[in-house]
Amino acid sequence: MFIIDDNADSFDYKNKYAIIEYLKDNADDPKFKMIILTHNFDFYKTIKKD
Repeated sequence: MFIIDDNADSFDYKNKYAIIEYLKDNADDPKFKMIILTHNFDFYKTIKKD
């Protein structure tokens, strides 16, 4: 389980994108669970699973 608290806000665009891709890649694994806490609505829209 990952608990993520606004981790992407302090990174530049390249690293923020890498984090998003990593989380999306792992989100399909049924063993992978994550809780994301954020104030950044753009980050939320990008990472959310439809």
